[in-house]
Amino acid sequence: MDVQIRLIQTLDSVRQVGSVNQRWIFCPWLERFSRDTGIWISVLAAHDANGALFDALVGSRKSLPDVYAAVFMVDPFRSAGEIICRIKQSGVGGVINCPSISFIDGAAGATFDKLSLGIERELEFLSGCAAAGLRVAGLVRTVAAAERLLAIGADFLVAHGGPPTASDGDPSIEAVRRIGGAERASHVPIVPLSFIVRPDDVRRGSGVA
Repeated sequence: MDVQIRLIQTLDSVRQVGSVNQRWIFCPWLERFSRDTGIWISVLAAHDANGALFDALVGSRKSLPDVYAAVFMVDPFRSAGEIICRIKQSGVGGVINCPSISFIDGAAGATFDKLSLGIERELEFLSGCAAAGLRVAGLVRTVAAAERLLAIGADFLVAHGGPPTASDGDPSIEAVRRIGGAERASHVPIVPLSFIVRPDDVRRGSGVA
């Protein structure tokens, strides 16, 4: 089944009628940044992506089962329980780990892992969201993380390979190829991050591997 996944910054952008195969990733904090670079620097805690998300959810009470709140799951200021409660109260039906700590690699990424602030914490958070009755999706860089999320029951995956470079303008394409080989991935949509962040610059499509 082809699923269209769209990044939105306001809940007013959601159109439920006639959108059986449509999913929305709600990123109100993205408006603070340049479209091309913002997704990558949003992972810095100083930007408080979750604070912007909470502000945008105030007053929302509509049932939005196909909307996935973009949550920074390695939040030093708020507990997982608090974040899950706020999302459920808003009527938003799902969550995705965006921005993801997997944006940070190398020595810095290893340091976060040692401090229990790495991808393992994101995966545990998403598992808790699923247990609390929220739908989950995953922003992933590795096959191992993808397989964990698929085991949790992720509805779709967004693959990335790190920021674009001079030698590779879109690492997310290769990431989709790698992750598409995951054991459980045959029936789950896997979309390159570029298709969501820069939809006007790439071929529109589901990106299903």
